[in-house]
Amino acid sequence: MTRMTLSLLAALALSLGCGDKDSDGDDGSDGSDGADGTADGADGTADGADGTADGADGTADGADGGGDGSDGTEPAAEECSDSTDNDLDGLGDCTDDDCADDGACACVDTNAAAGSGELGTGDNSAATDDVSPGDSGSCGSEGGLDVVFAWSAAAAGCYQADTFGSSYDTVLRRVSACGGEELACDDDAENEAGDYTTQSKLVVSAAAAGDAFLFVVDGYGADATGTYSFQVNARDPLVSAVDGALGDATGAAVASGDSSTSVAVVDVDCGSGAGAAVTYSWTAPADGAYTFDTYGSSYDTILSLVDGQGCGELACDDDGPSETNNESEFTATVQGGVTYHLVISGYSAESGSYVLNINEGEGSGGDSGR
Repeated sequence: MTRMTLSLLAALALSLGCGDKDSDGDDGSDGSDGADGTADGADGTADGADGTADGADGTADGADGGGDGSDGTEPAAEECSDSTDNDLDGLGDCTDDDCADDGACACVDTNAAAGSGELGTGDNSAATDDVSPGDSGSCGSEGGLDVVFAWSAAAAGCYQADTFGSSYDTVLRRVSACGGEELACDDDAENEAGDYTTQSKLVVSAAAAGDAFLFVVDGYGADATGTYSFQVNARDPLVSAVDGALGDATGAAVASGDSSTSVAVVDVDCGSGAGAAVTYSWTAPADGAYTFDTYGSSYDTILSLVDGQGCGELACDDDGPSETNNESEFTATVQGGVTYHLVISGYSAESGSYVLNINEGEGSGGDSGR
C-alpha cells in the first residue's frame, strides 16, 4: 500500500510540472528541483531508493531479515528428537523432511505430519519388533510387533492418541526417538463407555503448533497380531480451572481446605466415581522425585498429578501404597521450573477436609503413582 501511494504522488507531481526543471527551465543543476534527489527521490526519500518506504533496505519488506532472514540470519536447524518445531515450518522432529535420514527417525513407518482422525490402519503381522521397551518399558511386554507413527500437532492444545478399533491386544507407547527413551505407555485403556478394553490410549499436550510426537503401536507380546487402527484427535482438557497457586512450595500442609463446597469434577484414571475436585498449580523447584500425599485428610481421597496444560494425568493414586488407608500417596519425577496441576478428589464422590503434602524424594509408594 505504501509503494502504491508514493507512486501516485510521484505521478501527480510530474503532471503538475514539479521536479523536472527548475524555474529557469534548466536541468536542475542548481539542486533546487531534485538533482540531489531531495524532491524527486534520487536518494530514495520519496521513492524508497534507500528502502525507507519501499523496503530496499528491508525495513518494510523484510530484506534486512526481519521477516524472512535474508540478512543472512538462518532459521534454526531442525533437531529430530526434542519434540519441537525448531525451524518453525509447522512440522517438528520426524515429521519434518529435514529429519528423513536422521537415525532418530529410522524406525518410522508412517509420517502422519499434522493430520487428525484416523492416521493409519493395516495388518501388523508383517511388521517387525523395531522398538523394544527394554528396561525402561513401563507397560506391555517384550517381542511385540510394532508400527511407528510420527505426528505433529496442527495447533496448541490437548490430543488423544488411541488404538480403539484394533482387533488385537495393543500397547501404545510414546518414545523420544527411534532407540530413544520411552516417555509414556498404555496397555488396556478405558473407552468412552467406561469399559476397559485391550486397546490403548495416550493423552498428550502440545504447547505450540508443530510440536512433534513419536507413537509406537505395539502388540502385547509376539503373538498379538491382527488389524490395527491408530487415530489422533483433539480433546478437551482434563483440568480447566485452578483453585489456588502453590508456587514451588514443599513441606507439610502446603494446601488445606474443605472440598464439600467444590462443584468441579475431574475424570481421573484411578479410584471410582471421583467427586468434587480441588485443583492447585505447583511449580517444581528442581528436577527429581517428589512425593505427594493427602495424609491428614478426613475422607477417602484420590490424588492426581496433571501436566501444566491440564491435558493428561501423569500420576494418580487412591489408597496409598499400603492400600489399607483412605488417603493417597505417590512419587513422581518432575522437571524443575515446570508447572503442574495437583487434583484432590474423593472416591465415590466423597468430600471433606483435605490436606496436601509435598516432599522431595521418594516416599513409601515408589515412583509409580498408579
